[in-house]
Amino acid sequence: MSEVRANWSQRKAAFFDVDETIVSVKSMREFLNYFHDMRGDVPVWDEFVGSLPLNAPRELVNASYYSLWKGLSRRQVRFAGQEWFTTASRGEGFYIEPVVAEIDELRSKGFEIVLVSGSFDVVLDPLAKELRADHVLCSEMTFVGDTYSGSVARAMIGPAKSDAILAYCAERRIDPAECIAFGDHPTDLAMLESVGTGVWVREGGRKEFHRSSARIG
Repeated sequence: MSEVRANWSQRKAAFFDVDETIVSVKSMREFLNYFHDMRGDVPVWDEFVGSLPLNAPRELVNASYYSLWKGLSRRQVRFAGQEWFTTASRGEGFYIEPVVAEIDELRSKGFEIVLVSGSFDVVLDPLAKELRADHVLCSEMTFVGDTYSGSVARAMIGPAKSDAILAYCAERRIDPAECIAFGDHPTDLAMLESVGTGVWVREGGRKEFHRSSARIG
């Protein structure tokens, strides 16, 4: 065990789910409706959800959602993502302030800040820049040239989050036991259990430790 620990670097990371953990909205839904509204179309989220099987698993919802972008220009969607974030982030209550404060505190203690989300880069990159996050682990789409293919190379849902976190730590020689993760949904459970301290974020940003452990810091 001592040899294993000797191989760890001194770095540590804090991993954050995004929707309803850092921000109060569901970014995939809000951005989809914003994008179609910007083009003069009717909002399509309700129609999209209605097309899915009852109680469809999040993995299916995620894959079906990204199929809606098939044929669209990556450049166009990225521009819209920045516009959506600029508008949405000005709204009252957009951020869950206690969690944003936690991000600032952990950064001051030397933690790398990593966003982990089933959403995609065009929505998350502006947020990451605003929060000064070090890295984003998210769903990755595939392309034909500059056009969305409609398929997903990696869906960042459920166990995929914990896999990505452990891979991130291994690549950087970070001990997962020295890390902390925040999430709000049952599908975040594997993510919370993959690190030393897992924190449930409840309504209003109230935090509950997933396991009985001392606060990292």
